[in-house]
This record gives sequence, C-alpha cells and structure tokens, in this order.
Amino acid sequence: MKSRLTFWIVYIFAILIIALHDYPLTLKKSEVGVKTSTIELIQRFEGVKHQAYDDGYGNMTIGVGHLIKKDEPHLYFATLSDRQVKDLLLDDIRPCEDVIKYKVTQPLSQGQFDALMSLCFNIGHDNFERSHTMRHLNDGNYMLAAKSMLNWDRPKSLTKRRYKEHKLFINGA
Repeated sequence: MKSRLTFWIVYIFAILIIALHDYPLTLKKSEVGVKTSTIELIQRFEGVKHQAYDDGYGNMTIGVGHLIKKDEPHLYFATLSDRQVKDLLLDDIRPCEDVIKYKVTQPLSQGQFDALMSLCFNIGHDNFERSHTMRHLNDGNYMLAAKSMLNWDRPKSLTKRRYKEHKLFINGA
C-alpha cells in the first residue's frame, strides 16, 4: 500500500514538473520579438500620419513618429501608403528591438517585451539602455523595473501612456 502511495505522489509530482516546464511564465529569448501586438501598441500610442506634420516641438514627422532626417527631404511632401508607414516603423524600432533582445538579460513575456518596445521607441534606445528600467530588469527586479517606467512622464501628456505600458508590463498581456 505504501509503495502504491509513493508511486502516485511521484507520478503527480512528475506531471506537475512537466506541465510547468511546458508552460513557462516567460518566453525564451528566441520566442519574443516584434509581433503584430508590438506594432499595434506603438501605433496606438504614437498615431499614424501618412503625410508630414510638425510634432509640436518643431520636428517634422511622418508615419508612426518618424522624425524626418536631413537626408530624407522627399518625405516632406510624400503621402505614404500603409505598407510604407509600416516599413518605416519597422526600420525605426530595430534599434530598440536589438537593445531589448541583446542587452536585457532576463526572460520576458510578449506583453513585457511590447511594453518595453513602446517605452524604448518613445524615449530612444540610448536613453532606454542607460535607464533605471533596464538596470532593475537586468537585476531581476521586475517590479522596480515596471515602477521606474513611470518616471518617463515628461511632458505630462505621457503619463497615461506610461501607466498603460506599466500595466501591460505587470500583467504581461
């Protein structure tokens, strides 16, 4: 009787270990990346403009927050297609993707990755790389990393965005 009970305890324990192993709370580094959810989140926060506009700070912008560079004068008068807007955004977010994929040492859920991509895109990959958010994250302190995201609220119009990113980072979805 005792050996049968031991068998069932070991059996149930083994099933739990397998189940937990097959259902990770975070994804492997190779499984997270820019997905439709990432693009949609950034577009929702930044907005989409098919023609150039002044961003309110004297910067000519087009697409999804793309600052028009000196070597892109053709964009001042262009009307971009949806595909061109998306391609421009994918080029613009690549530095953020690289920083998060190669410099963040802790595993992330897709929701956490998306929240960090939105923050990084908004503040710039250089600022993100030097941020307390990244430092806390690499120390394994997810809660402090999430809290420090809220510090990037200048101008105050960004406060609502930061809280949404914070919530996405905490909830992971």
